[in-house]
Amino acid sequence: MKAEKQDLRGMTLSELEELCVRLGEQKYRAKQMYSWIYGKRVQSIEEMGNLSGALRARLKEETDIGVLRVLAHQVSEQERQSDIKNQNR
Repeated sequence: MKAEKQDLRGMTLSELEELCVRLGEQKYRAKQMYSWIYGKRVQSIEEMGNLSGALRARLKEETDIGVLRVLAHQVSEQERQSDIKNQNR
């Protein structure tokens, strides 16, 4: 049976560093991944252009990036809007 892939979205920088070390990569790769996931909000590992093709392939084998979806949309009396999001696994 295939093990469930680890979700990169939701991981802290230190958890990403641990993952990089486990994969035999330098820790600085974790900062690059963190920037792609939380700064640029990529939806796939393939979009992480400054990671090597080999690393992206390995990440796709072992991990995934959870997709956020809107669970509810709320509008306050002052017309402020907010979305309640959750990861779709």
